[in-house]
Amino acid sequence: MRPKRYPYSGKLKASTMDIVKAWEKAYSAYRVKGKKSKKRLNKN
Repeated sequence: MRPKRYPYSGKLKASTMDIVKAWEKAYSAYRVKGKKSKKRLNKN
């Protein structure tokens, strides 16, 4: 952590990480739904 050189690095990193985590969760949930529907079709 270097607040003097990078005063906004901490906040930017936190915000970007939060956005990435949220996007990954949404994408994973979307993929899981797709996999489940495909599995159901294949099994039946």
